[in-house]
Amino acid sequence: KIRWLAVPITLGVFSMLTVGYLSSFTPAKIVDGSREVPVRTLQSTVDGALRDAGVELRPEDLVEPGLNTPLARGQTITIKRARLVRVTVDGQEPKLVRTQRLNARDLLKDVGYAFGLYDALRVNGEFVETIPAAPVLPVPTAAAVADNTLIADAIVAEIDVRRALQLTVEEAGAAPQEV
Repeated sequence: KIRWLAVPITLGVFSMLTVGYLSSFTPAKIVDGSREVPVRTLQSTVDGALRDAGVELRPEDLVEPGLNTPLARGQTITIKRARLVRVTVDGQEPKLVRTQRLNARDLLKDVGYAFGLYDALRVNGEFVETIPAAPVLPVPTAAAVADNTLIADAIVAEIDVRRALQLTVEEAGAAPQEV
């Protein structure tokens, strides 16, 4: 009789241990662009939860709340991915830059380019300074969407800078003029 009593007691103890273990997981939600990923983790920080979820970050990506923030139950972690921009100055070799910037002049300052008053700046072929928030993509193939490489690594803007040239204009009978 006592032997049969040990089975339910053992099952009860294991059930309580299992419930205790499972309740120690912290539920959270990761919002990465348009993707929402629920996560349950034993980690105590935002960084740990992202690692448990297999989320890879680039140095230019922003995470709210910060990576060292203690993880709270039901917390939403938002990732703002840096966008890829191709910068070409005076026809030289293009440089790929990941950025959070929305203004091309600000981005050029970040990469060390001193923008002159008369320099020409084009973003995606237009004389504007705004960097688009998202790439203008052709309709992606099913394989590209499943792989997520086309969307993740798409170049959102082509920034082309042309330095102004100093010219001397000489008209007959007039003093030379520099422009």
